[in-house]
Amino acid sequence: MRYYFPIACLAFLSLSQVQAAEPAKAPALKTVADYYLALPQEVLGVGGASPAERRKLIDTEDLKNGYLHLSSGDWEGHGEVVLWRRPDKTFLLGVGLAHCGPECGQHLRFFEHRDGGFRDVTSEVWSPLSEADIGARFEKVTGKKYEDGGAPPTLVKLPRTGTSLLLQTQEAFTGGLHTLATWAFQGGRFVLQP
Repeated sequence: MRYYFPIACLAFLSLSQVQAAEPAKAPALKTVADYYLALPQEVLGVGGASPAERRKLIDTEDLKNGYLHLSSGDWEGHGEVVLWRRPDKTFLLGVGLAHCGPECGQHLRFFEHRDGGFRDVTSEVWSPLSEADIGARFEKVTGKKYEDGGAPPTLVKLPRTGTSLLLQTQEAFTGGLHTLATWAFQGGRFVLQP
């Protein structure tokens, strides 16, 4: 009789489903809005630190295409946030913030999210054009040099549809919107097209 009790306890434990408590997991990032709201404040430099304050900046939310457009009456400029799927099934997040007055300057950065944090991978996935290259492309497209022979004011347009980046002139300074360069998203990075 004394052997039956320990054996019965072992049988009960082996047949019952025992689950160890799992540590709490961070919420999964699924949409471009999730990634945007999870970005560290120092990356953005605009809006507030809380998700509610950041959400107020979103004026276009196209989750199907992985695109957000940001603006605010308190901010002279705008922003775009785009999510691309890479060949290894991870995501690349692009954040373009334009600060204007009178012409716009832009900060464009790309991030990957791994192990619960964001890593700036801009230099690994995109190479911007030099001022000289921009000036030469402007002359080729328009048939004339920009004012002092330098580069016209430009912004990189992130795509709402498609996957390519476009370098475009600022209409107010060049008399029209001119696309000077295209970078196609290939193999997880942006490749300058001829």
